[in-house]
Amino acid sequence: MGTLFRKTTFALATVLLSAQSAMANVLEAFTDADSIVAGTRFPVYVSARGEGDSFDLEGAAGQSYNLFATNNVAIYQSKDSNQPTLKNYLGKIGPSGVDTLWLEYPLEYIQTLTDHFQIGVGLTNHFLTVFQPLITFAKATTTDKDGIPLTWEPVNHDPDTHEDGSPYFQQTNTEVALTLIAISPITMGICKECDFDIVLDFSTSAGVTAEDAKLVDGITTILLRSEKDFETETASISVCVMRNSNIQATYGNMHFLNKPSALPQAELSNALSLPAAYTVMDLQGRIIRKGVTHSADIDMSSFAAGSYIVKIGTNYRKINVR
Repeated sequence: MGTLFRKTTFALATVLLSAQSAMANVLEAFTDADSIVAGTRFPVYVSARGEGDSFDLEGAAGQSYNLFATNNVAIYQSKDSNQPTLKNYLGKIGPSGVDTLWLEYPLEYIQTLTDHFQIGVGLTNHFLTVFQPLITFAKATTTDKDGIPLTWEPVNHDPDTHEDGSPYFQQTNTEVALTLIAISPITMGICKECDFDIVLDFSTSAGVTAEDAKLVDGITTILLRSEKDFETETASISVCVMRNSNIQATYGNMHFLNKPSALPQAELSNALSLPAAYTVMDLQGRIIRKGVTHSADIDMSSFAAGSYIVKIGTNYRKINVR
C-alpha cells in the first residue's frame, strides 16, 4: 500500500511539473502600447513569459503561433514591409526566442476620433485604443540656434492687417508657402511617425490651387497660389489626407490682388529693397540656410538635388535643384 501511494504521488508530481513546464512555455503577445495613432506602426512581440518582465526565450524558440487582430488591423513582418496580413498571422518563433511584428490600424478605417481593437496570441489578448491623427496649419514659435523649429502654434487664417496697420494682401499668381503639421492626440505634439500624402480638398475656394505634398516626420509645406483676385471677398484652402478625407485642415481669410501697385507701398518697398534677408528651407519647413542677399537670386549650386523654398524679403519661391 505504501509503495502504491509513493508511486501514485510520484506520478502526480511528474504530471504537475509537466503542466507547469507547459504553462511556462505558453506563447503570448507583448506590447508596450495601450493607445496608438491610426496610420502609424507599433511593435508587438511574441514569446513565452519568463520571470518578472523577461521572456522565456529557450522555451519559446521553435513554437508555432497564431497572432490575431480585430478591426482590419494590418500585421507586418517588418516596420517597412508593404505586404500586410489581416486578421490572423501564422508564424513560428525563430532561434532568438522572440518574434517582432509590426501592426497598424489602417488610416482609411478611422472614421471617428477614437476606436478600439484587440490583439492576442492564444488565450492572451490586449485591448487598445486608436486615435485619429490631426493635421493643422501652423507657424513656428521657437527655434534652435540653427533655425530649426522646436515648437509650433496652430494658425488657420491670414491676418487682416500688417503690423503698420495696412491691409494684408497676398500676390495673385505668386506661390504662398504654408506649413502643415500632423499632431498626435495622445501626446498633443508633432506626430513624427505620420508620413501621409496630402491633397487639396474640394472645399477650397475656386481659383486657389496647391501642389500635392507629403508629411515627412509630421511636417510639410503647402505651396498655394490664386489665379483670381480676392480683394473684397476672402479665399480659403482646405487640404486632407489622401487616404482619409475626414482628416483635414483649412486656412482662410486670404486676400489676393493681381497688380503690385495695389499692394501697400510700404510692403512693396520692403519686398523689393536690397539688401534683404533670405531663408532657404526644405519642403518640411526646416531651415537650410539664411542670411542677407544683395541680389534677387540665391546661389544654390552647392545644394543637394531636391526641392527648396526660398524666401527673400516677403516673397516665396520654390526652387528645384538638379
